[in-house]
Order: sequence, then structure tokens, then C-alpha cells
Amino acid sequence: MPLPQRIRALKRPQRLLLAASSALVVLVVAGVTLGVPWGDEAEGTACGPAPRSARTLAKDPARAAAALDPGEEGTRTGPLEKLLRTEGAPLCENARGTRAAGRALLAAATGRTADEQDARARPHGERSARVVHGAVHVLGEAIRSGESSDGDSEATGDTGFPAALAPYVAQALAAYIGDVQRDLAFGGPHDWKRPAASTEEARHEDGSGNWADPFPHPREYHAVFGGTGSLSAPELKAVLNRLTVSPRAYAILYDAGRARLAAYLERLHDDAGEPEDRPRTAQERREAARLRAIREKKGVEEYRDRQAGTRLELGAIARFTATLARARTDQVEDGAVPDLAAYDRAVLRHSKGLYRASGARVDGTPPPQGTLAQRRPDAPAGKGKRAAERLMDGRVQLFATYDAWARDRDVPRGTADRLRTEIDTRYGLTLRYP
Repeated sequence: MPLPQRIRALKRPQRLLLAASSALVVLVVAGVTLGVPWGDEAEGTACGPAPRSARTLAKDPARAAAALDPGEEGTRTGPLEKLLRTEGAPLCENARGTRAAGRALLAAATGRTADEQDARARPHGERSARVVHGAVHVLGEAIRSGESSDGDSEATGDTGFPAALAPYVAQALAAYIGDVQRDLAFGGPHDWKRPAASTEEARHEDGSGNWADPFPHPREYHAVFGGTGSLSAPELKAVLNRLTVSPRAYAILYDAGRARLAAYLERLHDDAGEPEDRPRTAQERREAARLRAIREKKGVEEYRDRQAGTRLELGAIARFTATLARARTDQVEDGAVPDLAAYDRAVLRHSKGLYRASGARVDGTPPPQGTLAQRRPDAPAGKGKRAAERLMDGRVQLFATYDAWARDRDVPRGTADRLRTEIDTRYGLTLRYP
């Protein structure tokens, strides 16, 4: 018998009961449907989607960088705030939320789509570098604002942005790992107030070096996270702390940091000194001569310390590594990471492996900064509890890479010991005084 006839065959009380039940089902389904926060205009929802344009931007890196570019002064952050939903309901942890926004951010920051991250990295453009700076600024401000507000958001670790967004932000920052380590340790120069700087702009006036990177690619822009005339980068530190909620994000940043240590060491001379830069232009030669004349007039000998730059860089790398380790501890204490052993095993699964510097000195034009995060490991990290414990001990990993390099290059004992002490001191101080 057809369904309509079967319904008409029921007695009146039975038909009323069936109608009431159907209406209840409709209301329940409608309630569930209305509760799914797909619309930007929905109020009272727990989360929301990324803008509809995010998927288009994720497929077109150049367009994404142009759309999200905060401008020369870094103040036009509205598009980034809208993409990352740093105000109001946060991004939903799904394909239309964190995945769409994360892929768009990654495309803008790296010049490659999320599916192209294994392709050869190209030098960062000015817009891309400004996008990374802007993203750190808006996310860091959101985190710090949430932590300073009333309530228990800090205790639950729910401030800032969803954990599902963390791997995308980590990938973007890993592509700028040298800039991250530099500004975390030193901040930006006092006289630099823009969000990005080219390699040429970052050269010292006398041609004696480069403040953006000791081994910069000649045609690349660098993100300057402390580029507001301040010697600190509080937003950057806040973002790094938040990223450690995700084991995958931790592994991405940890791998990139250790890869940069290996890449840095293998470009040093056998005495652990950085190759000297010399004036290239007439202006740089004039500035070098002016400074030399001032020293001669004052009777001051030129200060030469072959390992001065090396100590600074190794200290910055150690500080970055310890910052991650300290943030992981904080996440456990705050309850955001309930099982440390399980977290460490997850980091081990996501990690590429272990990094060692080449036994022979590497020379020539440095590659783009983004290649550091792409560097292949020299050995697997292993499996099991002991492998996880060894991987997550940052001091052990730093010394394993450094000691092998010093031994292979026959670095003088006294020099090797002094630099090793610098690593140990910076690591320990950061753990104690983050």
C-alpha cells in the first residue's frame, strides 16, 4: 500500500501522534542546521568560516600576497584579521575554517600553494614578507588581549586561535626561520620601522655585514617582526608559545630550527668565524674609510673578534630552541597538553629527523631562506620512548649537531669550548627566564 494511503488508514489519534513526531524531527534537524556556523553574519555561534575568497587565494599565491599585504607600514591588517578571524567568533576547525584560512596564508607567505610546499623555494618577495609580519602581529595581539582579559581562557589554553590553524602558521614561520630566530633574540633595529627589509637594505653602511641574515640570499626580503623601533617582538613570542599546542606545529618549527643550525655551521671557516664582508659600493667604501679615520684619530685599534658573529647566531638559535621547550612545559602546566608522553610521541611522528652539518665547508651564493625548512634530515629520529625523549631534549640535539661539526672541521679546542658554552648558557637562561 502506498505511504499516503497507509497514513489515511491510521486512526485519528495515531495520525496526530505521527504528525507531532514529524514536527519534532523537523525542529531538531532545523536546530542542528542553524547551529552550524557557516554564515559570517550568524550571531552567538561558537565559530565561523573563513571568507569565501580564501579558497581562491589559496590557489593563487601572487593574488593572495596582494590581497593580504598589510602595506609598507604594516598597518593595513584588516584583510588578515578577517581571514584569521582574530575578532569575534574564531575559525571553525574544518575545511571551510582553519583549512581554508591556513592554506591562503601559506600561499601568500611562501609564494607556493599548500600542495607545492615541497617544490623548490623561491626568494621571498616584499609582499610575502609583509604578510608574515602582519599575521604574527594580528595573531599575537589577539593572544595577548585574550590573556589579559577576565575569565579562565588562559588556564584552558583557548586564547588566540584554534589549534587546527597552528600547523599552517608554523609552516609559514618555518619558511622565515632565520628571521624568527633573529627577532626572537634581538628584535628589530632601532631605526627600522617597516615590516620587511630587502637584503640590500639590511647591509651595514660600511659594507661590513648584514643585520637581517649572516648569509642572505641577494634577492630576498626578510620579515622584521620587531620592526617597530623596538628591541623586542612580544607578538612573535606569543604566537610561538601558542603554536606549541599542536605537536605537528612544534615538529615543523623544531625541524626548521635545527636545520638552520646545520646550514649555518657548514658555512663557517675552520676557526668558527663567519666569512668577512667587504665594501662593495663607493658609498660603503667611503663609510668604511670614515670610520677608520675616526678610530685612527682617537688612537683606537679596530676591534676584531673572529667569532663575535658566530656567538650571536648560535645564541639566537639556542634561545629559539629553548623557547619551544619552555612553551611545551607551559602548555602542560596550563592543562592544554594533558599527556606529555603522548605529545612527545606525536612530535616524533611528525618530525623529519636529525640534522648534521656537512664535514666540508659550503661556499657560494646562499639559497633562499625557505629552503632551510625543506632541508632533508641526515638520519631518522627513531621510534619509541627513548627516541622521543632524546629528540625532545633541545640541548642534546643542539650539542649533537655542534659537536659533530666541531670534530669534523677540527675547530680549535678553546674556540669550540667557548662557543659550546654560549649555546649552553643561552639555552639555560631562556628556560629559566623566558
